[in-house]
Amino acid sequence: MSEEVLRLILAVAVLVFSCVFHECAHVWMAWKFGDPTGRQMGRLTLNPLPHIDVFWTILLPVFTFLQSGYPIGGPKPAPVNTHLMDDPRLGGVSSALAGPASNLVLALGGLGLLALLRSVVPGLVEPDSINALLFFYIWFINGALALINLIPVPPLDGSRVLHWIVGRPLDRLMEFVDGAGWITAIPIYLAFRYLAPYVLGPFAAGTWYLLEAFFGGEYAEALWATFTGS
Repeated sequence: MSEEVLRLILAVAVLVFSCVFHECAHVWMAWKFGDPTGRQMGRLTLNPLPHIDVFWTILLPVFTFLQSGYPIGGPKPAPVNTHLMDDPRLGGVSSALAGPASNLVLALGGLGLLALLRSVVPGLVEPDSINALLFFYIWFINGALALINLIPVPPLDGSRVLHWIVGRPLDRLMEFVDGAGWITAIPIYLAFRYLAPYVLGPFAAGTWYLLEAFFGGEYAEALWATFTGS
């Protein structure tokens, strides 16, 4: 197996798990606030199969890859019904934030484990090793997912937070988004295409400085080279 194929498999595996974990967090938090919809539909599971959607997981990534050169898509959106919650507003925003928060936990866990292993058994996470790359993928992919999902464009999680802040003026918009189905792929595509770079650019720069602070310039440079394939 070539190194490029192995890197791709590793990145896809981390991405799939991270997206599934994200959706489970939405469902779990909604359930805790009184909405059992997602749990009853079998979505409170780390098994990726129930989270696969023909449009979001297959057709949209293929179309956007052919259109722009990189795929945009995701798992089946988590079924959340705020009308069943004890506190719809607080439950709605808590469920929305649970997704990015779960990615933040994974991201910090990946970076923390890399730092711990670097301190205890440095030979296990040499900067050009697959182990170091795995932990770095966990950090970078989850950090990117958390930040992108907080962009306040419907139906991304950030729009739910904006709705919670603004309140009633956005009620009709969010009701439309909830029933719009695949049409919401349009604002998601636009957000990924035109807004995400402004989020990921500073995140990548911050990651470099974080690596340098944690591990020193030599290790940071070598790990970044492994990550970028340069």
